[in-house]
Amino acid sequence: MSEQKAQKGTKNILSFPLRAATMLGQILTRRNQWLSQAGKTFDGDRDLYAKLGYKRNLSYSDYLDRYNRGGVANRVIEVKPKATWRNQPIVVDDVNSEEPTLFDSAWSKLQIRLKVLHYLKRLDVVSGIGQYAVLFIGARDGRTPEQPLEGVRSAEDIMYLAVYGQGNAEIAAYEADPTSPRFGLPKLYTLTISQGNMVGKDSNLVSVEHKVLAHWSRIIHVAEGLKEDEVFGTPRLEAVWNYCDDLDKVCGGSAEATWKSVWMGFQLDIDKELDLNADDEDVLADEVAEYEHGLSRFMRTKGIKITPLGSKIVDPRGMFAMLSALISGTIDVPTRILFGSERGQLASEGDERNFNGTIKERQKDFAEMIILRPFVDRMIRLGALPPPEEGNYAVLWPDIATLTAREEADVAARMAQAIEKVAKQVNLVVSPEEFRQKYLKLPAKVPTTGVEELEKKDERAVVAAP
Repeated sequence: MSEQKAQKGTKNILSFPLRAATMLGQILTRRNQWLSQAGKTFDGDRDLYAKLGYKRNLSYSDYLDRYNRGGVANRVIEVKPKATWRNQPIVVDDVNSEEPTLFDSAWSKLQIRLKVLHYLKRLDVVSGIGQYAVLFIGARDGRTPEQPLEGVRSAEDIMYLAVYGQGNAEIAAYEADPTSPRFGLPKLYTLTISQGNMVGKDSNLVSVEHKVLAHWSRIIHVAEGLKEDEVFGTPRLEAVWNYCDDLDKVCGGSAEATWKSVWMGFQLDIDKELDLNADDEDVLADEVAEYEHGLSRFMRTKGIKITPLGSKIVDPRGMFAMLSALISGTIDVPTRILFGSERGQLASEGDERNFNGTIKERQKDFAEMIILRPFVDRMIRLGALPPPEEGNYAVLWPDIATLTAREEADVAARMAQAIEKVAKQVNLVVSPEEFRQKYLKLPAKVPTTGVEELEKKDERAVVAAP
């Protein structure tokens, strides 16, 4: 009986990977079903995607090409990461400690040597091109990359960091052990490492690549916009892909229409009694081509009447504004910020305030919890960083709303007016020291050393005068 129970338990354990695979298959099936129906109306009789030329199934290479070549697409992917990491976070052991701890000193040295925050920002950007990106931790541990990362003696054993997008970091195997806390998560990655461009036999540039298996312990996996699993996020261009297509049509089509419409050309009416032989036709064709494409501004037109076809200007601003608003609303970024912020102007103060609120939320929920803390925790677990003395560390994000010198002066002037009005009813509202420090960004106490030295210099000048 016990043997039967053991066999039954074994079957249940072995069925876990099958269940995970089945669940993943169901997710992909539902996604494909949704994609096959997207854009179809009138019970499938009208396919808007087909009529409008939208690509239904998008691949990582599609997103990467548009990111590399499309200015708006590039901005859609980078606008939030750039704002998120503009003011770099500070990692400290104890916010109340006046002296740096061992953890503080070790993190500062590691961060500076490896340019950690620089790579984390790049990881944030690249993760939004596809469904995920990874940060590879290059370490001196005496083991091959496909083996678990162990034996790190100090921060010096962490040699380098490298960012790989989804296309160069394919998941080779998943954790199939149902007793593991990483069950169903990636276990091995296949990293495609490029060694740069080399000149081949035909004088063309050839990229030399080789593949390396890497264990998950050497990887920080980052995905944004997770839905039904913890591995594959949502590409930032997915929701606005069709709008980007339309924007290309508006901008590219308008440019082409302008090219053709500003100078529509001319019509040549050849006198019916004019006898043109083949050589004359060739000469006329050459002169027309030279006038159209070269620098010649004359043509010999004996027996030929030239009628200009006119021109007109194409104005795409209305369509561009509509598509810009659709893209901005979809990714929750104000149009002025996405396409060029009007910083400091009253018209965009509300947009900037709302965007700053979105970025603050993203700093805590995504940049810190999904990118920064997993890296720091991994360094502590490996032994590259000493454990924090307080048992945990704090991540402090500077205020992203920075004021210009004129704006700071305006705030100080308004506060001075308010203090003056209130001070008529009470003896003291704000001390001079507090006002200098808080609103003027100056030392609390007025420096007197320089003033006293100037006064003595004036006195000596008076005494020395004849």
